[in-house]
Amino acid sequence: MAEATSHLQRHLGIGYPMSRVRRRCQSSMQEKMQAEIGLQMTRHNLIRTLWIVACLIVLVWWLYSYGLKEDLSQVLKAESQIYLLIAMVILTLPLGIPWIYLFAGLLYVLESVGINMNGKMQADVFLLWLGFVVIGYIQWFVIVPYLIRKMRERAATKDRATPAQ
Repeated sequence: MAEATSHLQRHLGIGYPMSRVRRRCQSSMQEKMQAEIGLQMTRHNLIRTLWIVACLIVLVWWLYSYGLKEDLSQVLKAESQIYLLIAMVILTLPLGIPWIYLFAGLLYVLESVGINMNGKMQADVFLLWLGFVVIGYIQWFVIVPYLIRKMRERAATKDRATPAQ
């Protein structure tokens, strides 16, 4: 009888870490989850790449249209910065708006210590654009995914804590 029980246990996978059927099912589930995670990562990387390309397009467009043209007056070049500003604020909303004020304060501090940025328009625009890119990247690709992950974890723990009725 003990021999029959041990044979039955071996056949059903009782007493063993995992039966072959469970191992096969679990490995196929793991493959599906890895494929889904890979798809999400690919989608995430695609969105990130498109966002960075859009930021680069804004900078290159401004430089080509206004910044590098010698025949345009300084006044027109300075006024054309609003186009770059609007496009980058749209790409980096909502943290792009405080960056404008922070950048203006930074320019004021630099001017008060004797560094004048008025004659260096391309450097000024590049620093403004770079700040927008850094703040937007941190906002959209670090902070927002972190918050989404935390919300999902809270929802999952809340669902597990709620007893089934």
